[in-house]
Amino acid sequence: MGFQSADDLNNCFNTITTLRAVDNINIGDKVCGTLSADTRFDIDSFAFTTVGGRDLEVTLNVLDNSFDIQVDFDKVDDADSCTSTLTFDRLTSSGGSLVFQPEKVIIGAPNEPLDAGTYRITVAPVNGDSLDLPCSSGSSSGPLGYELLVTDVTTTTTTTTEVPFVFACPSGSVNEQEACVTCTTLAQSGICLTSTEANAGCSLQPTPQTPTYESYTIGTTLCGSLNIYNQVTSVDVESDNDFYLFNVGTSGTYLVELTVDKSLSSAPAAQAFISSSTNFTDCAVDSTSISKFAQSNDENSLEFKVTLDSSVDYVLKVDLPFVGTDAVGCANQLNYFVKITEVMVE
Repeated sequence: MGFQSADDLNNCFNTITTLRAVDNINIGDKVCGTLSADTRFDIDSFAFTTVGGRDLEVTLNVLDNSFDIQVDFDKVDDADSCTSTLTFDRLTSSGGSLVFQPEKVIIGAPNEPLDAGTYRITVAPVNGDSLDLPCSSGSSSGPLGYELLVTDVTTTTTTTTEVPFVFACPSGSVNEQEACVTCTTLAQSGICLTSTEANAGCSLQPTPQTPTYESYTIGTTLCGSLNIYNQVTSVDVESDNDFYLFNVGTSGTYLVELTVDKSLSSAPAAQAFISSSTNFTDCAVDSTSISKFAQSNDENSLEFKVTLDSSVDYVLKVDLPFVGTDAVGCANQLNYFVKITEVMVE
């Protein structure tokens, strides 16, 4: 809103102390004022109150170049006080260079926002008492017009709180049939000869062997687990491998999504493969890896797309690409859920 300054009634530096006063304004008000510079030169004083932690912008627009003016910014005791307690920046026009060119100064930014309280802005001629330019309407040496604007330019920052990931199998999901894997027969060399793995594909020793799979239906969310069931040495371990046999009803593009529980202190990665074969029932027949998806240590969920043919059988494999001390035994197994869905083409 516009605000017309009350000349002679808003001078905190009036020689008659009983007449010292300020105009109270609000942040956002545009003050339209005039100054004269005779031997008893005019001074305009304005006061406003602000809450703490704010940055303010003071804009001075001088409307003619009769003389130079300056703007002082101070903190005062209250809205009606002419007693300054703290002086901030000063804004000064020079040689008429501010004619129709607003000059601005930021008060408070960037490191020291203003405290809550009342502040005073004083607009006055520079060396006005030596200019002898009396107020005469229509004269080029008459009153100098100005506009003063105080605006709040505090930058608002939004703080977001990261919601911790909580692993949970989605409602309606199907559990892996295989329980947590344990070694049932350990060879003298330390290698596990037999284990409780029930969906290990062709990964078990010794070979040749009869492959074991679980069936999977496209669109189903499958919840499973992986663990290290035999640690031969510190670097040589035997870990769980989960193989799921499936086919697609329609050839096209499919999305594979794998989500793992990262609650272990330094949880291992998990990875997924999709392979095709002309005969998954015979481990002597080589399968062809179509795609590989590695689950990084610092992510909970990743995905990949793959093109599948309805005339071909496929196997989805989920396993641990590398292992350490985590995921050893059933108490520390790595839980996951995986889902394959058709990507619809619009």
